[in-house]
Amino acid sequence: MIFLIFFILVLVNGQVYSLDEVSEVSIHKDGFVKVSKSSNPTTGFSWFINPSSLEVVFTNDLDGDYIQDRSNLLGVGGIQVFTLFCSDLCRTRNQTSIILEYKQPWVNIPVDTVEVLVNIKS
Repeated sequence: MIFLIFFILVLVNGQVYSLDEVSEVSIHKDGFVKVSKSSNPTTGFSWFINPSSLEVVFTNDLDGDYIQDRSNLLGVGGIQVFTLFCSDLCRTRNQTSIILEYKQPWVNIPVDTVEVLVNIKS
């Protein structure tokens, strides 16, 4: 079911990178890119983009959009989708990175982190 949701996102919104499968993404200098990560907020934990890693690219939503698997089961997981945009600094850079943190919203210490390399294309 997650695959179907992911496929629909690609059809509607263009390229979506699954951070469960890759740790490197590409973005055009005048564009945006979507990245997703498996998540289950019913556990109290979610992925958040560390704001201090958002110098060259930015997002309007640090915790992304959650899309639940279309199952009738309680506590089922899904994916969080983040949209990254290029700032003006993309014009002078070829690469940057962002950091995602898996944590509870009320606790500042993450239990997991993921660093994503962002390649900036002309």
